[in-house]
Amino acid sequence: MAKLPNAPLQEVIFEVKWDLDVKEETNQTYDKGFDIAAGKFSGIVQDQFPVVRRKLPEEIPNNFLNYQTVYQYKSGVQTWPILQLGPGIFTVNDTDKNYDWDKTYFPLIKRGINWLEKAYTKNLNFRFASLKYIDTIKVNDYGFKGDWKSFISQQLNVSFQNQFDISGKLTNAQLNQAFALEDESNLQVSVSSGKTNKLNEPLLIWQIGIQKQKMFQKTDLFEWLEHSHDIASDLFKKIVKQDLYDSFTQT
Repeated sequence: MAKLPNAPLQEVIFEVKWDLDVKEETNQTYDKGFDIAAGKFSGIVQDQFPVVRRKLPEEIPNNFLNYQTVYQYKSGVQTWPILQLGPGIFTVNDTDKNYDWDKTYFPLIKRGINWLEKAYTKNLNFRFASLKYIDTIKVNDYGFKGDWKSFISQQLNVSFQNQFDISGKLTNAQLNQAFALEDESNLQVSVSSGKTNKLNEPLLIWQIGIQKQKMFQKTDLFEWLEHSHDIASDLFKKIVKQDLYDSFTQT
């Protein structure tokens, strides 16, 4: 699917995890060589992502932060995309402003994985991958009257239906569903109401996430990512009703 000129994409997140090491004397899991790898990674990406920020306090040892992102790498203080690295985990996050799957985002993921492998002296055994899209619209721009039930059914091919009488209207909505795909990936779809951080404006939020737990070779990982992107792109068009979709095509 070509990039929509007025896409509702809030954030897209790629995440990959790899097997941790085990200290024989304590049986504690940790990412051997992470501290050195994080420093080498900073040097490798310096030209493109010179701004490095530690997200968590220095007082917390990295050995206690397994599968948590610790460092962020950015081209500027308030810019996207963002690379994130932690013990056993690497992510690539971006927003609609820069996002284009074929031209920018997928190529950056591939470069990021190559940079990651150069930073580590050990082989990384990738064991988990996920791709998540978070889309939002400001509902007041679409004639929202305060009734989430009717608004969601008007804009999305989703409905909230209770089989019992309620003396009131739906003021907060959340729906989560999970599906097993043929390739043994897990698809998660959620629809919810929310609000903007600054102005407290009401939002409609829908998320499409695909994840898989297996031992990935790098080529397998990239093939899975392309397949998962195709699924998410197709599902986006199925979830959104035509009038709403048409609004995303307008410049």
